[in-house]
Amino acid sequence: MSHKYEEEYVIESDSDHESDIDLDVESSIDDSDASVKRVTRQQYEEKMKLLDPDYYVINKRVGKKMKRIQIYSTGCNPGRRIRNPMLGFKSNDRVGTLAEHSYFKIRMTTIGNGVEPVTLYYDSPDTYEKHLHTKVSFKIKKAWRDRFTNN
Repeated sequence: MSHKYEEEYVIESDSDHESDIDLDVESSIDDSDASVKRVTRQQYEEKMKLLDPDYYVINKRVGKKMKRIQIYSTGCNPGRRIRNPMLGFKSNDRVGTLAEHSYFKIRMTTIGNGVEPVTLYYDSPDTYEKHLHTKVSFKIKKAWRDRFTNN
């Protein structure tokens, strides 16, 4: 005997900070099998991030504390949309175009799957420093800024 299930996803906003998603599974044959699983918006968003192949989490010591840093990588194939490494949204700029040169590009070889490098495109070296709690030398920052003022 086979059962056919219907899934219904309902998003309810209880407050500005947290909302619940009802995952109601109802049996069209037997209502005694119905169950409800409550998932908070934060749990749902975390699960969606884990499904993203370009999402990474690193733990880095900053001072005496360990910081959890979320990173969104941009694939290195030409034509891919450049992704904000902090928030994950995709810009209209594409890898392999002249627009790519306006970004401060970082390759992280210590994380990833070993096949495709983790490439991060920041608006500036300062944004990179703030996101990854690191320092970029004055010489590198100056060279990056000089590319735009000398053109």
